[in-house]
Amino acid sequence: MCPAPSHGTGTVFNATIPANDLERARAFNADKLGLTPTREDSAGLIYETPDGAWFRLYRTPYAGTARHTIAGWEVEDLEAEVAELKARGVAFEEYRSKSVFPTFDRLLLLGLLAA
Repeated sequence: MCPAPSHGTGTVFNATIPANDLERARAFNADKLGLTPTREDSAGLIYETPDGAWFRLYRTPYAGTARHTIAGWEVEDLEAEVAELKARGVAFEEYRSKSVFPTFDRLLLLGLLAA
């Protein structure tokens, strides 16, 4: 969860994520991440968290063309989450960069993991 911006109203940040194939995305979210949509409408699949955050997957032929991160989760135990995701068959890719950001199991941390 992202904290609300200081100039905001304290509302929760939400994301809209493109998908080429909604049924494939639904299966990945269920099988690999353990997530099921809480709602579905003509615009796509909506996934909600207990604390009020949500993200929508919507169908578009432009899915997969962005070359940047579109969403992230804050977790209590990164190592345990990575191990669980690997057990579900999630592959972690390493992206070569000239930056000097630290990584944990190919995840860019930006100072989030204590040394």
